Parts: sequence; C-alpha cells; structure tokens
Amino acid sequence: MGVVVALRSRVVEGAPGTPFTRTDFRTKKVLKGTLRRRFAVQVIGGRLHDTFVAPVVQRFRRSHRYLLFL
Repeated sequence: MGVVVALRSRVVEGAPGTPFTRTDFRTKKVLKGTLRRRFAVQVIGGRLHDTFVAPVVQRFRRSHRYLLFL
C-alpha cells in the first residue's frame, strides 16, 4: 500500500483486439509492504482502433496523488 502519483496513461493491446489502459506511477510514500520507485498498473478498458471497452475503474489523472492497495 502506498501513496503514488500518476504519470502518464496510454492504451495498449493487452490481448488480441482488447484495449487495456496502462498507467505509470511514481511512488511517493510506502505505507505497508514494498513498492518499486516506478511501476505501471494495467486495467481493461479504453479505445483501440475501432474497438471501445468501457473501463472497469475511473481513469487515473496525470499528476494526481492516489492511495493504492496492491
């Protein structure tokens, strides 16, 4: 668990034809456990070419702080 800052998000092809949104984060403070200084979280959803899948979580906003339980 840690306090992190969202850096950038981009849509990638996670499975053939399936869009996933990958967001890079920078760790500001570790509250429990361990976290790398920089890491990415990938969730299903986004637009890839002509395919749109509704995201399962709200989009992470660049430069915003989040408390992540991973």
